[in-house]
Amino acid sequence: MVTDQIHCVLFRNDAATVGDIPQKLVDKKHSFQKLVNLKGIPQVVLLTKVDLACKEVASNITNVFKSKEIEAAVDKASNPLGLPRNHALPVKNYETEMELDDNISILALMALRQVLHFAEDYIQVFRTN
Repeated sequence: MVTDQIHCVLFRNDAATVGDIPQKLVDKKHSFQKLVNLKGIPQVVLLTKVDLACKEVASNITNVFKSKEIEAAVDKASNPLGLPRNHALPVKNYETEMELDDNISILALMALRQVLHFAEDYIQVFRTN
């Protein structure tokens, strides 16, 4: 039954340290990914702490999609998993902010929307098969 199944797998990576993932963890992700791939479950990388990976983004979060550092982090997060770049979703963690910031929230909501789209697509394929 579709309600008792995983609809999307989300890997979380820190954008500032995405290139420093221990090989043992990469191997675990790959073994898990093999099982997920057999079932056709979509996969996404949530790239957190983008403000720590780029000073330009730290000073203005709206630069997240213009930043070469974030672009490189997206590549480092998606390539080892064999995922397309549009499956790596950058977000900034609320850490020191005392109030909500629309630009930070928009990134999180955009990521959530993409995850929901991937899950909906999987459900549609699941129902037709």
